Amino acid sequence: MRTLGVRQALGALFGFGCDAPTGARLHNKRSSKEKPMRSLIKMLFLAFAVTVFTAQSPAQSITSGDISGTITDPSGAAVPNATVTLLSFGTNTATKTTTSGQGAFRFAFVLPGTYSVTVNAAGFQSQQQAGIAVTPGQPVQST
Repeated sequence: MRTLGVRQALGALFGFGCDAPTGARLHNKRSSKEKPMRSLIKMLFLAFAVTVFTAQSPAQSITSGDISGTITDPSGAAVPNATVTLLSFGTNTATKTTTSGQGAFRFAFVLPGTYSVTVNAAGFQSQQQAGIAVTPGQPVQST
């Protein structure tokens, strides 16, 4: 049985410049360097495909929320350096932060549950907001 090179095989398949007899066996002669390269390319493509199709989207992995707000005095001016305490009703744990120069605060990666926020600042009466519900992926603006 006669084997054909790539050019002869393409010619036999598509009917141009064909010098191969009918029924000739098609054979692709590759150099020994091409085979490992093709295997490497196939493996890289497979690894890429597995990574893309098995990766979770960020929306599926959000398990926490955040609470943020701005502390102002009765005239609407920002209150910097106020101590803000976040208390979890479920675990009875407290987390503290200090407001920025613009009176802003933020508690990030807060687990779902019900919380209270207490604000203490020099020269001001302590204020508390209770019953703040945190759900995953939903930011809460404390007022």
